Amino acid sequence: MDIDHKIHISMVGIIGAGKTTFSEKFSKFNNFVLVKESIENEYLEKFYEDQKEYSIALQFHLLYERYKRQQQIGWDDKNTIDDRSIYEDEIFVKILQKIGCINELESKSYLKIRSVMMKNSIKPDILIFLDVSPEESFERIQKRGRVMEKNINLDYLKLLYDEYNEFISKISTSIPVIKIKWDEFLDIQDISESIFEKYNEIKKEKKIYNLC
Repeated sequence: MDIDHKIHISMVGIIGAGKTTFSEKFSKFNNFVLVKESIENEYLEKFYEDQKEYSIALQFHLLYERYKRQQQIGWDDKNTIDDRSIYEDEIFVKILQKIGCINELESKSYLKIRSVMMKNSIKPDILIFLDVSPEESFERIQKRGRVMEKNINLDYLKLLYDEYNEFISKISTSIPVIKIKWDEFLDIQDISESIFEKYNEIKKEKKIYNLC
C-alpha cells in the first residue's frame, strides 16, 4: 500500500451485496481498523414485524449510530474501513416514503436533522460500491437465512438497486466512487492493489471508476 496519509474507506451496496465480508477481508489483509455495524437491534426487529409503525424510529436510530461511528473514525489516527456508509440512509428514507411507510412530514423532519449532522460528519476518502444484481442479492439473503430478513422480496431489491445507482451517480460528484462487480471479483490482494493504485490516481477527481 503506497498511501502517505490516513485513509478512510466506506462500503456501499444493496442488502446482500457482501459489504461486511469484503470489509473484513480487506481490513485484515491491509491492517485497517474495521468499523462494523451491528446486524441486530431492537428497532430493526420491530421494523420487520411492522414496517409502517417503526420505519421512522429505525431510521433515526440508524442515523444516530452511524453518526457516532463517523465521529469515532474522525478521532482515530489509523486507516479505517466501515461496512456501511452513513450516506446510504437517504436511499432507504426515500423508498420507505415511496411505499407509504414514512409520511412526508416524517421525511422532512428526518432530512432536516440529517443535514445538520452531515455537516459535521467525516467524509470518506473513497466509497467502494459492490455492484451486485437484485437477483444475486436475493439468493444471498435466502442462503444466509436471517430471520429478520425473511420478508425481503425481489421487487423491493429491484427498487433498492435502482435507487442505489441514482445515489452513486449523485454522490460521485463529491466523493470518489470505485465500483466493483461482484461476479468478476478478484482475490483480496489483487483488488486491494487495484483500489490503492486507482485511489492514488483519482484522489483529486470526482468520478465513478470501475475496477472490474
